[in-house]
Amino acid sequence: MKFRFFLILLLSLSAVGIALSISFNYYLNNARLELIDLQLRASAVALVNSEFADIKKIKFREAERLISEELGSSSIGKLFIIRNKNGEIAFRSGSASLMDINPPNSPQLYSYNVKGQTVRILNLNLPTKSDRTLQIGTILDPNILEWNSISKELPIYLAITIIPILLFSFILTNYLLNPLKLMANHLQLATNDLQNLRPVPDFPKKLIRYTKKSRFNNDEFTTLVENTHNLLERININYKMTKPWTYQLAHEIKTPLSILRFEVESLADEKLKDHSIINSMNEQIHRISNTVSQFLEWASVENTQQKDNLFALRIVSSVEAQVNNLERIYPGRINYLLKEDFTVISNPQHLQQLISNLLTNALNYSPGNSSVTIESFDNTLKIADLGKGVPKEVLERIGQPFNCGPKNPLHKHNRTGLGLAWINTLTRLYNWNLNIQSGNLGTVIAIKFIKI
Repeated sequence: MKFRFFLILLLSLSAVGIALSISFNYYLNNARLELIDLQLRASAVALVNSEFADIKKIKFREAERLISEELGSSSIGKLFIIRNKNGEIAFRSGSASLMDINPPNSPQLYSYNVKGQTVRILNLNLPTKSDRTLQIGTILDPNILEWNSISKELPIYLAITIIPILLFSFILTNYLLNPLKLMANHLQLATNDLQNLRPVPDFPKKLIRYTKKSRFNNDEFTTLVENTHNLLERININYKMTKPWTYQLAHEIKTPLSILRFEVESLADEKLKDHSIINSMNEQIHRISNTVSQFLEWASVENTQQKDNLFALRIVSSVEAQVNNLERIYPGRINYLLKEDFTVISNPQHLQQLISNLLTNALNYSPGNSSVTIESFDNTLKIADLGKGVPKEVLERIGQPFNCGPKNPLHKHNRTGLGLAWINTLTRLYNWNLNIQSGNLGTVIAIKFIKI
């Protein structure tokens, strides 16, 4: 890509430079030719209006004197010829004689080649002597009309034009493509690290500065660098977080499987005399299945970040449905107060999951004889419990699965940390505001929904 860009830039600049040079030379020569024609006309008018036009018999000395007196220094470099009615030369100035010039007396203005020289000729009839024709000429610079005369200098001219363009193209190519080169090298390193199961390296500082938008740094490339930077950061975060999650998930599955293996060995010895073993097996199998299912469902939403199957849901009916389900497991512990209804735009399963996780966490992490209060008001859903609060290290890593904090022997339920992960993911997905206030006297979690 770099070579192609350099070649395109070089050819474009070269074409533009040569075209401008040719155009400038063409218009400059035309301007010089017009100036020469104007000077010839001025000299001709001066002679026509002088005694030169009244000379009855052309005398060499007298004619030269009159030309010198009338034109002065402007006569230098000019040729003067007078022809009779038969077209014969009656007078020829010294310079015309030396060149042995004999140009035709028509048309009025033209260029005439003689002995390798180009002469510009102006033909004019003398008003007082109608049988005579005045011819005034001047030798032209060969560069004006004849391109062959500069053919020997053309390579030098092109070199002078092309070399600066070549250097400018090289410098400009490196300057413009250097950020792309840095990005390509970094992406190559990132790809190698991902293939080797290593974290992606941080963006180079030279590329980071392109993500800072300003008046002179706000274009498509800035957007590309910024999005690539965000993508690599996201990949790095997911990689760093996925590894411990995977280990934790394996650990969560390993423990029940160890128990199952022990129970199966016991089955072989007991020959199904104790049916409690079967119940224990079913409980552990259910635990494995539930943990894996919750993790996969959460991972799908966290990674895709897609909102589909959206409906306008009423918060009261959604909360009451979850309260009725949990009342069977936690009878008399849920108080639903201030039932102010409002509409929430969400996937029904996502809203049910959010409410279920909020209530389940509050019930599981508070004393068995305490109540959990839930309120709906002003597009806000608030759940308060009387537990010992969420540990600080858990709040610092909120959103990560299996983020359960230190073990507490008082917690008899199975802990996976997926509840808070679900809550954090769904609130970010729908741009709902999540506020957690936790202390020794309990935890209050408030979800502020978007007002419709």
